[in-house]
Order: sequence, then C-alpha cells, then structure tokens
Amino acid sequence: MDHFSKTCLALIVVLLSMIVLRPVLSPLSAAAAHRYKYTVVCGGCETSRPHIDDTLNFYALQGWEFVEAIPGQPSQPFLIFRK
Repeated sequence: MDHFSKTCLALIVVLLSMIVLRPVLSPLSAAAAHRYKYTVVCGGCETSRPHIDDTLNFYALQGWEFVEAIPGQPSQPFLIFRK
C-alpha cells in the first residue's frame, strides 16, 4: 500500500471509532423524574399575609409554583406549592 492509501484508511478508522465510541464516552442525558419539594400553607391564616392573594404572591416571588387549593375553613383554604 502506498502512503495515500494508508492515510485514507487510517482516517476512516479514526472517524468510525469516533462514531462507535461517542455513546460510551459521552452518554445521552436521561430524562429523570423531577423531585419536587412541597409545602402546604393556610391561605389567609397568617397575620402578615391576611389575604389569599398576598399568600399566593409571597410564595410565587420565592419561586414556589401553586399546585392546588384544598378547602378548609370558608375563607382560608390550604394552599399547596411545589419548588
């Protein structure tokens, strides 16, 4: 074999080995299940935030996502947030 053929063959081997070894060297990131932290607060029960809107805004500003409201007393439901 001449020098040109050896170079081409070596280049093909290197490129094929990169294709084969790519999944081994840098595996794809898996879509793992999210792990949320949850908190439950009484909407309107706290003296510093007497209205439900104040409670919702307070936790939204801290990065909490509103999930659900569970009926409690007539004007004070339990609010569930996750982060």
